[in-house]
Amino acid sequence: MLSPKSQAVISYREKYPCVSEVDIGDKFEISKQRVSQILKRAGLRGPSVKHGQRTKCPVCGLHKSPQGGLCRACYKERHLVTCICANCGKVFERRQCDVLRNAAHGADDFYCSKTCWGETLGNTKGLGAHPENIYRR
Repeated sequence: MLSPKSQAVISYREKYPCVSEVDIGDKFEISKQRVSQILKRAGLRGPSVKHGQRTKCPVCGLHKSPQGGLCRACYKERHLVTCICANCGKVFERRQCDVLRNAAHGADDFYCSKTCWGETLGNTKGLGAHPENIYRR
């Protein structure tokens, strides 16, 4: 009969096979040696992902980093937002974090390039908005 903590350690290793024994020990406040003993009795002893060893991406099955997570292509696909340029109407993609950051600062328009942003800025705040200043001497 296993203690509740031992059962928790075993189920945690089965759920997260890439986590090291040291990290499991820190999570459950036991030593690495005790984690090793529990896993050995359960038949789960063995290395987690070794340094430099690669695991598969859960979405596409391609390689990913040893830290876990998605491969670059799947990460980009899941974290890109489709936007429409407020100046030229071009459809483009931006990272979700950039869109959220700009929205938090009150920006409701997005631009595909610095050129489009500059044209809009010139027309709304520059000489396009104040043509009386063009020939001023």
